[in-house]
Amino acid sequence: MSWWDNPLQRPSDFGLNPTHPRYAQLFKTWALGPVIETRDSTILEQSNAAHLLESLEDFLDEWEVTHCNHWAVGWVDHLTFHAVKDDGSETEVFKFIKSWFLRLDEQPIADEEDYSERWRKGCYKNIKDAAGKYVTDHADDEEWPGLVYDWLMKNEPGELESRDMNAAYPSVKVLREAIKELKLLDASDEEYEEEEEEDDELEEDEELEDDELENVEELDDD
Repeated sequence: MSWWDNPLQRPSDFGLNPTHPRYAQLFKTWALGPVIETRDSTILEQSNAAHLLESLEDFLDEWEVTHCNHWAVGWVDHLTFHAVKDDGSETEVFKFIKSWFLRLDEQPIADEEDYSERWRKGCYKNIKDAAGKYVTDHADDEEWPGLVYDWLMKNEPGELESRDMNAAYPSVKVLREAIKELKLLDASDEEYEEEEEEDDELEEDEELEDDELENVEELDDD
């Protein structure tokens, strides 16, 4: 059963302040409507919600967003709209909203361009949050995440795979590799990395000496 099968039904756990401007109309001729966004919405859900609201610009005064607190997800936004006329027939805005959701069932991304742009910017933010401390102070904060993103697209595209329709979270190890190759690595971090490499080489030399010593002892025993 879809929400539009009984649009005027009042949720059992929903409370509305009597001073609300739609108090007299809600659940009579106006529907609370579907949840279009929450505090935890994915980038896809945010994009679809924005597309839906933009699509409704021709239906002035026939809809509004009802922002509600929610015990599980912090808050939710309902698309509240004028659902039925006085004679009980569906309004034009109701027909439009229902057709929009039916199309969404067939094509989950309402606006590919908007979703792609939001996803890319989300990746930039994740890259900046995860790797910002490794980047030199001389790098342009608005530019370097994009340079790293482009490097990942070319060299490590798997690091940019979408997770649950949200922006990708590249690993710190690969991000540091990208930053180093792009000559964006902070000097102190570069020195630390060189020390780590020297320590690794020293450990390898010590292991090699131990192996040679064991071989010599085996020969002596023979």
